[in-house]
Amino acid sequence: MKTLIIFLAMFVLVFTNISVGSLVSVISSNNGSGLFTYKISANEEPYFFGGDTNLLKIVIPSEGVISTFDPPGWTSVIDINDTVIWKCTNSALWYVDNSAHEFSLQSSFLLVTNYIGTDMGFVQGEIYNTNYSLYNSAPTNATASINTVGYERFEFEGPMIPEPCFYLLFIICYLLIGNLIRTIKMLFIRHNV
Repeated sequence: MKTLIIFLAMFVLVFTNISVGSLVSVISSNNGSGLFTYKISANEEPYFFGGDTNLLKIVIPSEGVISTFDPPGWTSVIDINDTVIWKCTNSALWYVDNSAHEFSLQSSFLLVTNYIGTDMGFVQGEIYNTNYSLYNSAPTNATASINTVGYERFEFEGPMIPEPCFYLLFIICYLLIGNLIRTIKMLFIRHNV
């Protein structure tokens, strides 16, 4: 019996990630000069996010944000921590469905890192069925309807602040090359005199 319990526990631990659903698909890319683009669409689950004005949000932490590029019907805010918050401004419903929508930001940093763990982005909104009707978590009656609102976190690729040692290495190389050039000039001048 103990062996069976251990086997079941190992099975659950190994296959837990397979059973976790994902409502959004995020494809992140960059052009190498600080422009980061995020294509967001529904994933393979039979549900997706939706909402109207200020209910549907996409939040992406970042670094060194200079500007953002908003798709039609969306507006963005850059907070003090360089987190970009895109909010739906349509008074009509908008959905994170199978159509990929692009959100972009321009960063002053060119280096790239993966945002995982506590730095992940997220989508927030109401949950809809694939027929574009609200998903109800409980039976609906004449007096109450319980709609499900939630969020989903996702990993993505974004800008990274260069490490200080990179700048230190650059300064040391600059000084060494400068000294080497001066030494060569001095030797050239002495040789020609």
